[in-house]
Amino acid sequence: SSSITVFCFIASGPITQVLLKQTNEKGPKVVGTIRSNEKGDFLKENLKAAKLASENLTWEIVEYNSLKEAFDKALKKTS
Repeated sequence: SSSITVFCFIASGPITQVLLKQTNEKGPKVVGTIRSNEKGDFLKENLKAAKLASENLTWEIVEYNSLKEAFDKALKKTS
């Protein structure tokens, strides 16, 4: 297991999913922001369908009313 942590803003988006699939293969912990647990579950299912492990993937649910607030809230929870 890697000691690296990758942070992805809006982790359920298509570009971030590609990034997650590539970084997940290398084993770092991946923390992403999403709007709901359902979006996180959807992301994990996509990784599973691609035969990629998702046990290193966690997320923080944030509201994207303010990008600065969303970043601050998510990063504080993962530090």
